[in-house]
Amino acid sequence: MYNLRPLFVMKRKFTMPTLLISGPLKLGNEIDVYLAPLVDNMSQLWHEGVLAYDSFRKEEFNLKAILPWTTNDFPTFGNISRYSVKGYKTYPIGEEKT
Repeated sequence: MYNLRPLFVMKRKFTMPTLLISGPLKLGNEIDVYLAPLVDNMSQLWHEGVLAYDSFRKEEFNLKAILPWTTNDFPTFGNISRYSVKGYKTYPIGEEKT
């Protein structure tokens, strides 16, 4: 969506949630089922790339991409990274002192 004009970037119809899980219960470690296709696609984009078309130059090129960061709350961080977010050593930075 970053190739849109600034006026349209934050409009609801132009946003695309990458993962939407509804329901009263959290998935816990079963979230891997939902993340596996995303991880596979991102790995392909990083290592091999995909063939894309540049309409300005009117030629094809090998497109490579990465996901530089994600934004999530601390419990979700624990589920995605398999890091303990309860009990002892709950903070990933400087955990020996917590």
